[in-house]
Amino acid sequence: MDYLVYIAVVVGGIVSFLRLFFNDKLDELMIVIGCLPFRSRRKFDDLYNFIDNDFMHDYFIKVINSKQIKTYTDFSKLREKAQPTMYKRFMRYQNEFTKDFAWRVAPTILLPAVVFWSYWYYYLLGAVAVTLAMAFCKGFVHEEGLGYYQYLVLSLSFRDYLKS
Repeated sequence: MDYLVYIAVVVGGIVSFLRLFFNDKLDELMIVIGCLPFRSRRKFDDLYNFIDNDFMHDYFIKVINSKQIKTYTDFSKLREKAQPTMYKRFMRYQNEFTKDFAWRVAPTILLPAVVFWSYWYYYLLGAVAVTLAMAFCKGFVHEEGLGYYQYLVLSLSFRDYLKS
């Protein structure tokens, strides 16, 4: 096998690592992956109904940091009041993260594949392998599972609702 193949895999891995790690775009990728199953209204309603408990109340109080939510009853009332507009807000945030990743991050990772014109698929193999390994590490080793990112987008939606 040609040495250029090995170089293409290594360079693909290094470029994707540098782009995702040093620009904090791995969290953006995790948000895109974590929120992907909840793009339909029915699935989103399942996620939204899941946050009606004491644990999520404590989490949202920390993240939102609002004076309007002091007790679980306040949180429950706000959750019911925000229900009609929350899917639209959630999708707006999710689409923003998806567009940003698709139009800013992915091209900068894939653009150097032009250098390895006849071995571009090996470069892509290295980039995808490192990206998946980093996502796995972020989700399971650092114990920030996909649920963390789903609730992060929900809390951003709640914060947006409270501002309006």
